[in-house]
Amino acid sequence: NSDLANDLGNLVHRTLTMIQGYFKGTIEPGEAEQDVDRNVREAFDALKGKVADLCESYALNRALEEIWVYVNDVNKYLAANEPWKLAQDEARRPRLARILYQTAAAIRGLAFLVEPVMPDSCRKIWEFLGEPGALEDVTYDDFKFDGLRPGQKIQRHTPLFPRVVLE
Repeated sequence: NSDLANDLGNLVHRTLTMIQGYFKGTIEPGEAEQDVDRNVREAFDALKGKVADLCESYALNRALEEIWVYVNDVNKYLAANEPWKLAQDEARRPRLARILYQTAAAIRGLAFLVEPVMPDSCRKIWEFLGEPGALEDVTYDDFKFDGLRPGQKIQRHTPLFPRVVLE
C-alpha cells in the first residue's frame, strides 16, 4: 500500500494537480532539457530495456523492483526541482513547464511498463494524461518517453490508490 499510495499514486496526483493549477490542465514542453531532465529520460530508456530483459526471463518481481527504483527517482527529481517555488516567479515558467512535462512523461512511461500487472490503474493514468487510444494498443518498440504531446489536456483525476490504515 505504501509503494502504491505514497510513491506512484502521490507522484501522479501531485504532477497532475500542478499541471492543472499552473497551466490550466495543458501539458507544456517548456524550456529545452537540462542535464537533470535528460537523466530522467535516459533512465527511463535504460529501464525499458531492463524490464524487457527481466520479463523475458520471467523475473517479474525484479522488473517491478527496477520500476519502483525509477518511481522513487522521479519523486526525488520532482522534489529537488521544487516546482511549487518556481510557480511563484513568472520568469521561471519555462523551467516549471519542463519539469512538469518530464515528470508527466515519466508517469506515462510508468503506466506503460506497469500495465501488464496493474491494467486498471495504468489505464486510469493513461486517461488522466489525456492520451489518445488504448494503452494496451501501444507496442513496446513504438513506445517513446517523449511521445507525450505538448498542448495535450489532462483529464479530471482522482486518487489512484486509497490509503489503507492498519490498526
